[in-house]
Amino acid sequence: MKLLKKLSIIFAICAAVVIPSFKWGFTGAYAAEPTMLSGAKSACLMEADGGEIIFSKGDEKRLPIASMTKIMTLNIVFEHIEDGTLDINEEITISAAASGMGGSQVFLQADKNYRVKELIKSVIVASANDSSVALAEKVAGGESSFVSLMNEKAAEWGMKNTCFANATGLPGGKQYSTAKDVAIMLSHLIRHKTFFDFSTVWLDSFAHPDGSFTTMTNTNKLIRRYAGCDGGKTGYTQEAGFCVAATAKRGALRMICVVLGEKSSDERFDEVSAAFDYSFANYGNKILVEENEILPEKVKISGGMTEELTASGIKRVTCFYKVGDKSEYTFKFAPYEHVAAPVKKGDEVGEIIVFKDGVEQKRVKAYSAEEVGVLSYGESIRRAGEKWEI
Repeated sequence: MKLLKKLSIIFAICAAVVIPSFKWGFTGAYAAEPTMLSGAKSACLMEADGGEIIFSKGDEKRLPIASMTKIMTLNIVFEHIEDGTLDINEEITISAAASGMGGSQVFLQADKNYRVKELIKSVIVASANDSSVALAEKVAGGESSFVSLMNEKAAEWGMKNTCFANATGLPGGKQYSTAKDVAIMLSHLIRHKTFFDFSTVWLDSFAHPDGSFTTMTNTNKLIRRYAGCDGGKTGYTQEAGFCVAATAKRGALRMICVVLGEKSSDERFDEVSAAFDYSFANYGNKILVEENEILPEKVKISGGMTEELTASGIKRVTCFYKVGDKSEYTFKFAPYEHVAAPVKKGDEVGEIIVFKDGVEQKRVKAYSAEEVGVLSYGESIRRAGEKWEI
């Protein structure tokens, strides 16, 4: 206790000289609350499933994020793959504009064809600017139109301090973000399972149509340095400094850590590693409902070919807790009372309510796990006949 008091006095004296703007989401830790992330201009430590922030610094400080811009680029690309407007296995022809991008690249050859899947891989592993622009042009017809999609998505996700000017993060135009906003878009990116197909690739070769190869080395060194880190995105320009957004998972707990404006490459990785250490030593996650798990109660439906349907949560429902917390976490599914056909798979049909010691903590949307069409004339006659049977 005497040692802790002395440390507290020392910290207070230091704080009188320089008072950093940061916030801890919880008080009292079982391991010493870290002084890590002190070198970052903006930083965020977030629990990935529920989005709970346990540390933040420079929440509204708008800064350049360099190549971490590509986190949003990848989000838009994956969304188009999942809605069927882009085929991950199709080939696209590379424009002169895309092949001529500077900075990190895989040296795409103009007027040659490359598979979407390989371009995505090169963005995730090698932070390829040329591949980013090629994908943007394919999705939206041009990079400027793609940037509009990026900014629309940022607004949709509540990223109030973010603006994109291109698909790469290369200097130029009005572009900025915060560590918190970057953490938000990384939390969306890791919901796309294809991301993890490539995010842990350390070294690979990118094949060109003429038979040549470009060697790709993952810019996120934490996938080798930190046990449990399985994805992320780095960024660097002279203006932005050294940046990284990374995610790590141990047991049921997945964390996201973002730092902007570090002074060196090693410092960004060291500080994020320390933040992850603190997280896994002091926090845990209890899974209440798995991703896409069918919920126990049926949803009654009117005017449909069936009279009830099954529901599920799209993402995992968890309870984030401090180590040593003895609280009881439970949930119940509350179907909406008035659900009418037709119902498409993925339509909102109820809520999952989470309780801590019987007190409501949060609500998570639940969605239809199946499609139900409108009641046909023949089915309505059949049902009427069943009611009249003696």
